[in-house]
Amino acid sequence: MRVVGSDHARLGELAGELTHFIGNRCFMNMVRGHCVALVIELETGRFVCSVYETRPAVCRDLERASPQCRAEIHEKGERPRALLHVLGSTR
Repeated sequence: MRVVGSDHARLGELAGELTHFIGNRCFMNMVRGHCVALVIELETGRFVCSVYETRPAVCRDLERASPQCRAEIHEKGERPRALLHVLGSTR
């Protein structure tokens, strides 16, 4: 995901660990096929954004429950359970 200057500034101190640059363009870091800011809420097994209030514009533009949002959920729907399995095996 592309991060513009105002996004980077909004992320504040976390920008260094959440983003990386390729040339003069900034992007959110990815881990295991998803944005590094997404974490698993153990109670529900669902992804939640750990930087929701300061999330990049590209995330703000994805309207909750929109067709684009549902497509993202469909595409990534099985990942939380798979990651919970992995997390459970490391404890």
